[in-house]
Amino acid sequence: MNRIIALISLLGLVISYAAAQAPQASPPPLVPCEEAAEGVPCVIVVTELSEVVGTWRRYYQGANAMGFSEFRSDGTVTIGPDLQAGLQATATMSIENGVASIAANPGGPAPPQCVTPGEYELRLIRLGDRPVALTFSLMAEDDPCVFRVGDFSMPMIYYGGSGAELAMEPDVAAVAQPLVPCPDEVDEPYPCSVVATRAEDAAGIWKQYLGNPAMQAPGGMAYQRIRPDGSIVLADTPENTATRFGNYPFATVVFEGDEARLTVGADVPPACQTAIQRYHVYRYGAQPVALLIAPIHDECPPRLQDTGLPFIWVAGAD
Repeated sequence: MNRIIALISLLGLVISYAAAQAPQASPPPLVPCEEAAEGVPCVIVVTELSEVVGTWRRYYQGANAMGFSEFRSDGTVTIGPDLQAGLQATATMSIENGVASIAANPGGPAPPQCVTPGEYELRLIRLGDRPVALTFSLMAEDDPCVFRVGDFSMPMIYYGGSGAELAMEPDVAAVAQPLVPCPDEVDEPYPCSVVATRAEDAAGIWKQYLGNPAMQAPGGMAYQRIRPDGSIVLADTPENTATRFGNYPFATVVFEGDEARLTVGADVPPACQTAIQRYHVYRYGAQPVALLIAPIHDECPPRLQDTGLPFIWVAGAD
């Protein structure tokens, strides 16, 4: 029964995330690293393998488990559930014109459809020059490897041998657990994540995409203030999120465990009035860096499009 539930959950994840990841003209990074001040969260579009070389904590086996990937400068990708047990060279990756082609090696453990390459745009989220998270956006019409789609449904986290406790809770879906849990006390900061169970976990002012032309968001980007009380306001500048702004949406979010129930107060179509989401907050130590709002049940295509890539933290919220 648990396996059936896991497969149903994965199918729902892949379908909902595919809606957010539909091929599109690639938008510019929310906060380009070449324009960002030193030591602030920023994003680059990956154009060279050298930019992602290293070990990453990731979802694994169709996002039903967790594991690691190591990207090497020669394009070899080693994958496995446990660093101590060793990672196997089971995939290759090349990058051309900002598009990464990723394919499982023939004869490996992956199913045959995963030997066919999938094409993704990779974006590296950093805090200053420190790597934190890596996102994958589907660039082709589809990817025949449903397991790869599931594995890439949420960002990987850079893992530098921090010694963080990585044990999973066996009765909780992998995608509902943090890849690298954040410690209660931080001596030496490292990239980590939190699955929000209260609005306070995601509080802050975040830069996001907002494609609705009626909003006339500058450059198709806006700012969302999430307060600790669960109130949410969108606006064209961080300052304007202090109160409801023009015709921009506003909302409230209430948490029931790890599920965030969103209610939009603005005049939006019925399908966009509510959603059930999961908030993943990516940090470097105690410093918020990015926020991914992952759909659990959401029938609003514009919102799925706007939330397909993580938001970037710009300031705290009162």
